Amino acid sequence: MLSNCNAMLCACLGERDANNLMAMVEHPAFSDDAACQRGEIAHSLNLLLLADLLERVPLAAMYVAERCAAGERLFLDHGAVRSIVGAAVGLPAGRRHFARLLEPLGYYQNSVYPLKRLKMTGYSYTHRDYPEEIGQFFVSELDICQFDSTFQAAAHAVFDSACDPLSEGSRQLLNKLSVNNSLTLSEAQRLLPQLMACFRRLHALPGRTHYETLKMYSAEAAWIATEGSAYNHVTDRIDSVDAFSDLAHKRGLPIKEKVEVSAQGSVRQTAFRAANVMRPLLNDDGLAELVPVPGAFFEFISRDRLADGSLDLRFDASNAQGIFKMTDSAA
Repeated sequence: MLSNCNAMLCACLGERDANNLMAMVEHPAFSDDAACQRGEIAHSLNLLLLADLLERVPLAAMYVAERCAAGERLFLDHGAVRSIVGAAVGLPAGRRHFARLLEPLGYYQNSVYPLKRLKMTGYSYTHRDYPEEIGQFFVSELDICQFDSTFQAAAHAVFDSACDPLSEGSRQLLNKLSVNNSLTLSEAQRLLPQLMACFRRLHALPGRTHYETLKMYSAEAAWIATEGSAYNHVTDRIDSVDAFSDLAHKRGLPIKEKVEVSAQGSVRQTAFRAANVMRPLLNDDGLAELVPVPGAFFEFISRDRLADGSLDLRFDASNAQGIFKMTDSAA
């Protein structure tokens, strides 16, 4: 049953947009329960984050529209977010900003992936109740201590202004959810907008000079400077990434040149390249000027079954670092 999910989305988006969003995606088989189970709230959050990304990424919106026109639905495999360690003092450090939201929703930290080329570490979060049906989160941390003093000064100038949007009332609801694994519908409807507020830029408008300094060292740090905690990408689980990649190349779509294949050969990934978005940056006079920067993007993944019949939900550090390059420079 999906009545709780639909009711939560209606409260956030309105009935028409909620119904359209529900029609885009495959859903888990939730039980028919008056209370909103943590899995339903987690899935609804994933749907809202998808809707937010589709507004920011026109190519993703086109892809989804084509799938829906063909009578097909997306399967939300995972979403990715980026974080900073060593700055952003107004927020819990790095992945902890997201973990405090995800764990009450039923997620647990599954695996750790060193992303050494990027001076980052990735952490996967998998849902306890619906590991194969509810989208995972891939949370990456960039540690500013791995960079020199020039980078660190720019990072502090940009990220130390971060403010935590989570209210005391929302913390109480998350605590209740951790204990009971469910909320009333009205409580879940109050909580979801607060959770969404945590997935945006939470620091002050960056200065252009500081942004350019970060970009010299790390495209990922520069991306976080303009986009913050927003979805970096969302991923559709499809039958054959290779077939889709070939078709996208033939259509002339801006897709990654080669498919990323995991070391075990069981996970294959590709992605559209991030397009430019216009973001305000402060010039030397303190005035905001719109500047083209890389935005978010849309990814595709195929996962094989393991010997025990379960889906291979692992990620791959090499794959991830290849996919991250989609935001290095925008077309």
